[in-house]
Amino acid sequence: MNPSQVVPNELQAAVTAACEAIAPIWPLDQFIAVNPWWGMREQSVAAAADQLQRRGGISMLMPASFYLSAWEGGRIRPEDVQDVLQAVGPEPAPSLEEMIKRLRLGDSVQPRVACSIFLSHEGLAPAGDGNSQAAVVRQAGRFCARYFDQRQARWAADKEHGLYTAWHQHVNASHLVDKQIGVKGLQRLLAGLPQETEQALAQLTSDLALPPAALEALCHGLLLDLIGWASWCRGIDWRAENQGGTSNICRELLAVLLAWEWAGLALADNATQKAWRVQWGLAAKSGFNENGLDNGANTDGQLWLWQQAFERAWQRQLLSSLNLDASPVAAVKPDVQAVFCIDVRSEVIRRNLEQADGGIQTKGMAGFFGLALAHQTLSDKPGMRQLPGLLEPAIIAADTTGTSQGDNAQRSRTNQQELVRQAVRGAKYGSLSTFTLVETTGLAWAWKLVRDSLNKGNGSKGEGHEPGQLRMHHAGTGDPLSDANKIRLGTDFLRSLSLTEHFAPLLVLVGHGAHTDNNAHHAGLACGACGGRNGGLNAQIVADMLNEPVVRAGLEKEGIVIPQETWVVAGQHCTVTDQVQIIRRNALPSSHRGVMSRFENALSIAGTSMRRERATPLQLNGLGDNALLAELQRRTRNWAEVRPEWGLANNAAMLIGNRTLSRGCDLGGRVFMHDYDPEADEDGNVLTTIFGGPVVVASWINLQYFASVTAPETYGAGNKLLHSVIGGNVGVIEGDGSDLRIGLPWQSVHDGKNWRHEPMRLTVLIDAPQERIDLALECTPALATLVKNQWLSMTSLQLIKRTRGASSASAQLTVAG
Repeated sequence: MNPSQVVPNELQAAVTAACEAIAPIWPLDQFIAVNPWWGMREQSVAAAADQLQRRGGISMLMPASFYLSAWEGGRIRPEDVQDVLQAVGPEPAPSLEEMIKRLRLGDSVQPRVACSIFLSHEGLAPAGDGNSQAAVVRQAGRFCARYFDQRQARWAADKEHGLYTAWHQHVNASHLVDKQIGVKGLQRLLAGLPQETEQALAQLTSDLALPPAALEALCHGLLLDLIGWASWCRGIDWRAENQGGTSNICRELLAVLLAWEWAGLALADNATQKAWRVQWGLAAKSGFNENGLDNGANTDGQLWLWQQAFERAWQRQLLSSLNLDASPVAAVKPDVQAVFCIDVRSEVIRRNLEQADGGIQTKGMAGFFGLALAHQTLSDKPGMRQLPGLLEPAIIAADTTGTSQGDNAQRSRTNQQELVRQAVRGAKYGSLSTFTLVETTGLAWAWKLVRDSLNKGNGSKGEGHEPGQLRMHHAGTGDPLSDANKIRLGTDFLRSLSLTEHFAPLLVLVGHGAHTDNNAHHAGLACGACGGRNGGLNAQIVADMLNEPVVRAGLEKEGIVIPQETWVVAGQHCTVTDQVQIIRRNALPSSHRGVMSRFENALSIAGTSMRRERATPLQLNGLGDNALLAELQRRTRNWAEVRPEWGLANNAAMLIGNRTLSRGCDLGGRVFMHDYDPEADEDGNVLTTIFGGPVVVASWINLQYFASVTAPETYGAGNKLLHSVIGGNVGVIEGDGSDLRIGLPWQSVHDGKNWRHEPMRLTVLIDAPQERIDLALECTPALATLVKNQWLSMTSLQLIKRTRGASSASAQLTVAG
């Protein structure tokens, strides 16, 4: 490649930065909540919002009417606004009266500073109405759907070459490009571009003649116009990088989009080309100062102040709900200890379970229970991830029958079944065989159709089966998991849970999962810490390890003595029905059956209370306890149910500390709760671990819900009733759209009348000295960046405890956030 075919370094950096500004997404069967602004975290949240508005016409905030309603309804109080105004800094802040007056004027829609040439130049569109831009997005989106298909589409794109090269070949072979886009001369220009991605980028970036900052703005803006497929490509790159490989598929998609822009610009007159370059130069600038918030002189700046006041009001309520003045309680060995995921839905079951039986102590940690695990079934399918999206599997849990001969036989049967399914799928979607398939097999499907329509299925869908035999080995080497490895895993697990003494006779590790039917976003209701899978498998593996005598002997050498009388079991909480299944209950020693019966009785009482609590938001008021349970069970197998549960809607905070801070407090299922004993972590290692994983994951979840409410057209998945799954597990499109819909469906955050999620950035409260928090942040730079740039707020409860009054205490959060 000669120098003229290489993208200069400064332009390379612009292209790379634009791609990295897009957050990754995962396939539907591994769907996890993702912070859609993860790639913009190096900027302040308000500066990032300004950039999104300038480049993509995307608003990160709710409309002015939302904040006005909160003010007039008393949700936001004067002291909340005053706290925020006092924190603006040395620059003059608007008065409360001025802010209210401006708010009553309504929304002042900020125009998009720059847009595609196909929108900015009327001569390129048949009627000057933007049809050409929509056509370009549609063409690129539909090509991506064919290219990334996983054996579902009738006709797939040739994937022998990269995305850009395949697209270039497709465009050259088509004679309808000009007609489809509505602009003459496009195909001739596109055909003359190089076929290789890097050579094409070199020509495109040279011909567009934009300075690096403007080029980055253009590239980012084009990717935002096709945000679904851009996020999918970024996900492929992300996972390749995490696995030590390389992928540039997002860069290839950008080459496609730049090619369209280049061709359109070439057909524009000189005046339009000049105006286009000026636009993207302005889009590269920022309307915010280096601190991320201006002084509130413009409407957007004032909306950010109202957003902060909205968050401050809830922080005040949260602080008033906690047991901040509770004296330390002497450690007492409970009768049962139950460990749950930090998921906000666990707050509800923990509270009700402790109310049902005072002898039960609950604890919380990330629901993958410290196992960076992939589960390999007896098939040729790749292992399923059972860990957070930020990590890669270190351990493989492989199903086994116990013998090599049995494994091979089962693997052969499973693969044969999959071949049959693929044959049926191929016939179903084939251009000719689809008609004969219906004629010949229609009656065979009749009973299933009737049964599912009447909700007479065999039971709830999901990974609810009990784990069979497993063979544990390292992901990299394939070596069996040694006793030393298990001891280390057990030690890390118990220390991260702050459980190293005072063990109960019965220790229950409770994973969670959601059982639904015909739900493309099923994984989004399961355990996010388990990669969108149900957490019972992880719980069972850890329970088995902690019961092994050799592991307990090793733990004792580490200073952790699990009494001989303690038995560890696993369970799984169905978050739709609020029932808990004890896994392998029959293997429980006879000596522990009495305490297990007591625990199960408490679970039954707690489940009834939880279902009553959830009845109102689920619009199931008026049903008796038995009828309510039956209705929720029906939802697990109802293929027409679009709101089986509310998932993590309304999540707003994370509490890291001892259970005494929140025991007996009704936190409304809005708080992630991670156990932490500051007295047992003087070096801060445990807190650093919590910061590096659970807090970042909680922030991802929080901002996914935030974005799905504030910018649903861009970061929400739209209406479930209009979804079509494409590419097998790639994603969904809505109606006749061509771009992937990312984020959460409308039905996951809205009940048909009102939003079920209040968009607020995560509030993290930590029972630790500020010095230890600062040290842990130094060791976790990604989280430190989120805190510094106000993507979440964080503070020390020990600092707040010195301040009397919930309002003044909440003001402490401004300093940290």
